[in-house]
Amino acid sequence: MNNNIRIGVITMHRVQNYGSILQAYALQHTLEKLGYYNELIDYIFPNSVPQKRRTLLQKTRHTLRNILLGNPSKTKHKKFEQFKNTFLNCTATQFNSPKELTQAKFNYDVFITGSDQVWNPKHIKNDYSFFLDFVPDKIPKLSYAASFSCAEINPEIAPIYTTFLNRYNYLSVREESGIKIIRHLTNKNSELVCDPTLLLEKKDWINLINNKKNAIKGKYILVYILSYSYNPYPEINNIISKIQQQLNMHIVILDGSLQYFKKTNTSVIKKAGPIDFINLMANASFIITTSFHGTAFALNLEIPFLSVVKSNDNQSDTRILSLLKRVGAENRSIVYNSTDFTITPTMDFDSIRKNITTFRTKSISYLTNAINSSLQ
Repeated sequence: MNNNIRIGVITMHRVQNYGSILQAYALQHTLEKLGYYNELIDYIFPNSVPQKRRTLLQKTRHTLRNILLGNPSKTKHKKFEQFKNTFLNCTATQFNSPKELTQAKFNYDVFITGSDQVWNPKHIKNDYSFFLDFVPDKIPKLSYAASFSCAEINPEIAPIYTTFLNRYNYLSVREESGIKIIRHLTNKNSELVCDPTLLLEKKDWINLINNKKNAIKGKYILVYILSYSYNPYPEINNIISKIQQQLNMHIVILDGSLQYFKKTNTSVIKKAGPIDFINLMANASFIITTSFHGTAFALNLEIPFLSVVKSNDNQSDTRILSLLKRVGAENRSIVYNSTDFTITPTMDFDSIRKNITTFRTKSISYLTNAINSSLQ
């Protein structure tokens, strides 16, 4: 009954990040299962990446390192492109700038701002495409699990955010802090919904792997550390070492730095694509991560884990803490510089699974209601 409704989705599907591309897939796949035709607007973001200036010596070292490692960045990029071309339904046209979006003639009944850090002022800077600034006022707009990835918006840019947020028919966010920001800026209510990756069940992600061979044999601890939000090194090494000693397992570092190549009983994987990421997550015995999506997949795939956070004060980036609280897994977080701690290597996922299912059902209900109501 929804086949005649055309939806345009804009999100950060082009960022070479596992969570970014997989959340885009999950939202699109969910909309398809609900009967809505939808396309990802193929916006190249960021549309201008400043190149790091390296000395001749640095360039030489970088080139030699790539050769020795088998050019992992090229292989990884190829895998991301393969996933995009195989699993994502994108617009036939690629858009390389906000101006190109403004000049485009889209034929959608509804526009959705998807999830991920689409409203993070640190990332989007002066590019307001993810606020659907290129869409005429009369066409319905809604957000699904959009994230500000901060606790408040700088007063200097707050009026801009207020203007764009007021143009939405329905607003939903991924963190509780986002609800507070929207209420403060617009006096509007918004809905807390689950990340798109949680819209899909464990079996959906396992089916996507489709019995593909995993790169690692035997039991292992998967370590997935991102440092763009904050740098947990070198303190986090203490956490990793203590857990390895306790569990007595091989360590697998996803996208790890060169320092880990020299460690015993440790593997470093730098060529993983999106499917490899799911595979590594699903087959791990334990996961250590600073990543929001690393946490989301550990929860959904029911792998015991520890989420390493900057602090527990809820004053900055609350993405992980908000999710853990929502599903009843608050005790699975640890501050990155902790020294005195104990780890429970197993988890009872029964209540967590029920909470995720309830969250998923509520989120899908919001999504269908928002789409259908915005067209009435």
